[in-house]
Amino acid sequence: MSGATLPMTLGCYFTMRAELFMVTYGNDYEFAEYTLRSIKKFGFGFAGITIVVPTKDETRFKVLADRYGVNLRSFFEAHGKGFLHHQVVKCEADLWCPRDTDLIVHIDADCVFKEPFSPETFIHEGKVILVREHFEDFKQYRARYSWKHNVEYALGINVEWETMCRHPSVFYKDMYPRMRARIEDRHHYPFTQYVLLQRNEFPQTFAEFPTIGGYAIEFEPQRYQ
Repeated sequence: MSGATLPMTLGCYFTMRAELFMVTYGNDYEFAEYTLRSIKKFGFGFAGITIVVPTKDETRFKVLADRYGVNLRSFFEAHGKGFLHHQVVKCEADLWCPRDTDLIVHIDADCVFKEPFSPETFIHEGKVILVREHFEDFKQYRARYSWKHNVEYALGINVEWETMCRHPSVFYKDMYPRMRARIEDRHHYPFTQYVLLQRNEFPQTFAEFPTIGGYAIEFEPQRYQ
């Protein structure tokens, strides 16, 4: 992949550094390989790829990291709280990606790309595209609708929009610490502790992307389309 500077449609240049970011684990190893193959074939203009896995899976994923030039990092997964701990890491993407990253482009291990894409794909008129859907439009899906309460409880706001509607999800790196601080100030727990105290089984009582997106819309709407 090339660096993050590439021609834009209107003839200017996109100079922000966008990092592809994946949090995964051993059971999704084969999916992750297909995703990385598709990125190698179709992705361009990104600064790099960072993948974070539980420490127990690090050795296995090193093969993929070496093959595809991935920045591989690992964490000690909380026993019995794996799903929630992965959500923690996603919400701490700014801490795991290179320091000079501007935009974090979240992907999952099963996000296989089939056509060319770049950071510009997720930008419109100089702002990040934040795809969203009205919570009230899918009240019949009880588990998904429950995310509304989860986000409102976590952030202490009323939310209208659900933002886990499309991958990749893209957010500005400098926003993540402010989002975590909001939750810490409201609940008087360190962010990681707050999340790990939630229900780990489906339907979980914390939802990472609706929370990040809910914060973006409420507190930094001018930065997103």
